[in-house]
Amino acid sequence: MQRSGAGSGLPALRVKLRSADELPAARDALRYCYTGSLASDSFRDLLLVRRIAVEMQISGCEEAADSLMAAWLATGNHDALDLYACDQLFPEEDAAAAAPAMLPTQPTNGAAPAAAAPPPSRFGAVLAAAKRQVLEHFKDAPTVLRSAELQRQALALPARGMLALLESDDFGTDDESSVLLLLARWLEARGHSAQGCGGGAAAGGSGGGGGGGARFPAAGKDVVAQLCRHVRLVNLSACYLTFVLPRIAWFEIDAHQLAFVIRCAATVAAAPHVARYASQLLAGGGGGGNPPATAPPAAAGGGAAAADAAGDAAVVVVCTQQQGKNKMLEYSQFYKTLLDVMGQVYGTATAPWYAMPRRQVLPAGGRAVRWSISSAELLVALRSNQANKTYVATNLHLSDEEGDNGAAAGAEGPGGAAAAAAIAPAARTAASIVIRGMEYSLRLRVVRGGPATAGAYVKCIAPPPFQFLPAGLAVPMARLMVYRWRFGVREVAHVMEMVTEGEALGMHKYYGQQDALPLLATATQTQQPARQMDQDDATPHEGAGGAGGGRGGGGGGRRQAGDAAQSELAGWAEYLHDGCVQGALLLLPGHPALV
Repeated sequence: MQRSGAGSGLPALRVKLRSADELPAARDALRYCYTGSLASDSFRDLLLVRRIAVEMQISGCEEAADSLMAAWLATGNHDALDLYACDQLFPEEDAAAAAPAMLPTQPTNGAAPAAAAPPPSRFGAVLAAAKRQVLEHFKDAPTVLRSAELQRQALALPARGMLALLESDDFGTDDESSVLLLLARWLEARGHSAQGCGGGAAAGGSGGGGGGGARFPAAGKDVVAQLCRHVRLVNLSACYLTFVLPRIAWFEIDAHQLAFVIRCAATVAAAPHVARYASQLLAGGGGGGNPPATAPPAAAGGGAAAADAAGDAAVVVVCTQQQGKNKMLEYSQFYKTLLDVMGQVYGTATAPWYAMPRRQVLPAGGRAVRWSISSAELLVALRSNQANKTYVATNLHLSDEEGDNGAAAGAEGPGGAAAAAAIAPAARTAASIVIRGMEYSLRLRVVRGGPATAGAYVKCIAPPPFQFLPAGLAVPMARLMVYRWRFGVREVAHVMEMVTEGEALGMHKYYGQQDALPLLATATQTQQPARQMDQDDATPHEGAGGAGGGRGGGGGGRRQAGDAAQSELAGWAEYLHDGCVQGALLLLPGHPALV
């Protein structure tokens, strides 16, 4: 840009721009010299203004741009996702300072860790405000994985945005496995296959599934390593530690490190609070002191309180306060010893692997996800041409804001129907749900002409991009419930527990009970004749009454079809309520018990 004063003898000001697109930002920066205010209304323009102001040394302009961006983010007037979309314009020195320091990954042989990075400069406040907004937007990993739109937005985040989620204690989850699954889908969308070469994944799952190939600019090896260092491996489920993590092509961890992580994970599973103490040790905030006398509350990151509230999920039983204090001290000191060894052998670059659990999104009493099968869907299954038995899939009613519905889901009594309706009002429906990094679906089995019972089953699926896994075992920490109504009162007719290692589900298989739901005896007496009646009625009848008679015959056919449907569904009378067979999948916090 050039301002020439050739006619008046005034000096000329030249500003060299990288492209014509920078012209509005350059004018805004120069205008600031006279007005003390900025007119730019987008993050991109303000970032350009900031860069030009630094190059031209315009006093106060850089600070004004930062203050304006931080104010936009604080008030929610602008979207942090728009800021992250312009990360190529971030000032290099500030972006480097805002990112967490990455210490050497080579063994240190006991040497002191490298000095911490200097505190972020002015632009760091902008990034901090953006991080807060991103965390408020995405909330937690399960919410993202169960929403196609949120998952689309998360996959579009640049590396800095994904890092903001991974490094935060406030990015909640049911289990760290869900966080690793989200990272795997983010990397898959950038060309990194979990299976390695030739292992592309197809779309699927309740939240939109995997990326199905590269859709965004590739992430470099250093970026992948940095993101992987912020997965809290000791908080992964046993399923992920055993069957998933060792098979991920882009996650660099050698056999010795993996064995050490599993050893630490066993300690954390027995006493989740020790990882909180470990985080203090790694941060240098409590290395020489004793651990706290009581376990942290569940809201601060899962922990023992959440495990105890889950009933059978609890592993460590604390009988008295003093015994609890002694047990905690014992576990914490042992874990400290393990981490001291880790630092001496591997260095501290992977310290986040051993950090405290993230914020637990499941309330102490669990969270209920309602499921249903309509009478029409049940009729289709009963009239299926398959031999004898057939299966009907349930509709899972997902909600972006599910409450603490554990008590309501298991409640019995006149209020049961209202409580069930409150579990997920106006919720989205899906065929499956991601729980602790694995995908689960439910179905009922119906039998024609056989015993007057129906089966209830749960299937565990390795979700994209991990569907190449041949086998494995997973514990969803969930309770399947089927409801029935007697005299207007809701009861729990069937319960399938999946909360201990002994109740683990094999991948890609259905598990359940074939006689879970006793039906009324009339079911087997009427199913086969009713099906024949429906087939006869499907054939048009021509009577002497011509067209009018045909219409009359059609009305009679509809009445017959209605009677046939009622007859076929008679055995399900106790289970059908508001035209649906209903139940709930209660998701519980904590770790699986060994038995």
